Amino acid sequence: MATKSFTTDFVFTRKSADNFISALTNNKRPNLSHIQNTKEITKIEAIKAIFSKE
Repeated sequence: MATKSFTTDFVFTRKSADNFISALTNNKRPNLSHIQNTKEITKIEAIKAIFSKE
């Protein structure tokens, strides 16, 4: 089931087209930051427990 954000039609105006072209030609790299205190979950039971209602 698609949500509204996936079914929205986009209309380009002159200003939005200029901004879109500007974003595509931008060569700046994003600032990446390392996230600390994380752990990888590999067990399916642990993943289900996170998303289950209790």
